[in-house]
Amino acid sequence: PKYDPECLLAVGQANGRVVLTSLGQDHNSKCRDLIGKEFVPKHARQCNTLAWNPLDSNWLAAGLDKHRADFSVSVWDISSKYTPDVTVPMEKVRLSTGDNETSLVVTKPLYELGQNDACLSLCWLPRDQKLLLAGMHRNLAIFDLRNTNQKIFVNTKAVQGVTVDPHFHDRVASFFEGQVAIWDLRKFEKPVLTLTEQPKPLSKVAWCPTRTGLLATLTRDSNIIRLYDMQHTPTPIGDETEPTIIERSVQPCDNYITSFAWHPTSQNRMVVVTPNRTMSDFTVFERISLAWSPTTSLMWACSRQLYECTEEGKDSSLE
Repeated sequence: PKYDPECLLAVGQANGRVVLTSLGQDHNSKCRDLIGKEFVPKHARQCNTLAWNPLDSNWLAAGLDKHRADFSVSVWDISSKYTPDVTVPMEKVRLSTGDNETSLVVTKPLYELGQNDACLSLCWLPRDQKLLLAGMHRNLAIFDLRNTNQKIFVNTKAVQGVTVDPHFHDRVASFFEGQVAIWDLRKFEKPVLTLTEQPKPLSKVAWCPTRTGLLATLTRDSNIIRLYDMQHTPTPIGDETEPTIIERSVQPCDNYITSFAWHPTSQNRMVVVTPNRTMSDFTVFERISLAWSPTTSLMWACSRQLYECTEEGKDSSLE
């Protein structure tokens, strides 16, 4: 979804085209002229991933399969006007609309990156509007759109699911099969941490937006979401530092989980979806720490609350 109060969606297709659509827009919507707009690459191939720019919401990055004569990363400006291209037949670029108007596709990207390679995952780096992190076929690459001829890259197999920690913008997670790698972009030569390898291939990793250093992972054919609490890990993680990570598992439902998403503002809350199209709203409860005082008062911490239970039976909650 576009980072905007109005729910504009981008859909990547098997032929590489990206189509803008929406959920329930009214006729007075600011985005109504964008619905149905298409962005077409020069050569057709699978679109693997999409990423909206969090700072400039008109920019949309698309990651495509490899083509020997084309780039695999395209950055589109959704406000661009139609640009004719002789390689795209006109009968294929017209879309019928309710009004007697013609919506034409855009064929010229704002930027093209990553030639002769496949792009499997993408994310924008929040610290700068023009920094794009891409999981290519054999490496992670940081593209600076101010100078597209240069890039920073590191060879690795962990090129899937790249995602930036929203609370620590230099920390990135990616994965390969059952292994998660944690990277520090300030020293990008190798992972600063690798998490315990899972017996099944991973399908998704995601940082919690409301909790510092909490990473959730999901493997295929599983009803378990594994959580890794890295909030007490020194940042940046030193080469000689043995990080302490609290690992736990939660089971939101009995069925296999297809995917999940953290709630952007409600603490520790997520939605999971199953293959039979069931959606479950789930809250991850914090570990509870107990402490006795010398005067026999009991205090415990849960989430952002401190609770105190006194001998007289009066309890209180402190923010």
